[in-house]
Amino acid sequence: MWGIIPYEDGLFGDPELEPSELDNGPLMECLATCHSLTLIEGVLCGDPLDLKMFQSTKWELIEEAADHCKFEMAVPAIVRPSSKTSLTEKTSEKFNGDDIPYEVGILRQFPFSSSLQRMSVITRALNQNHFNIYTKGAPETIELLCRCDTSK
Repeated sequence: MWGIIPYEDGLFGDPELEPSELDNGPLMECLATCHSLTLIEGVLCGDPLDLKMFQSTKWELIEEAADHCKFEMAVPAIVRPSSKTSLTEKTSEKFNGDDIPYEVGILRQFPFSSSLQRMSVITRALNQNHFNIYTKGAPETIELLCRCDTSK
């Protein structure tokens, strides 16, 4: 993957050629969760573009783990920064407490539909009390879902 161009407060930012260097937040969570990847015999499988996007985050995908109960609901998959990746101060602001890992549960997936030209996931970060919905798809489809008055 070439890189990411962040968009915030109505403006495009500078290109980030190493997506794994992005701060943990909505853009990183979207890259790490909005896909239909699965593990088959320990190997990450799925759409080649989804694979490249997810691999660029250097996060890991865990399915059906025994510790999913820490999300207080059934969670089919969890993504988190790779254990090989250093967890720095960019994650410490997200949670209260010293020992809480930065993990995002993928609670529900709405797979890509060619008729809708998009896919979505509902997620919740560990120790957060709100859910996020991430959607990706054809630009002309996503544009129709956006409201200009919410861009700032």
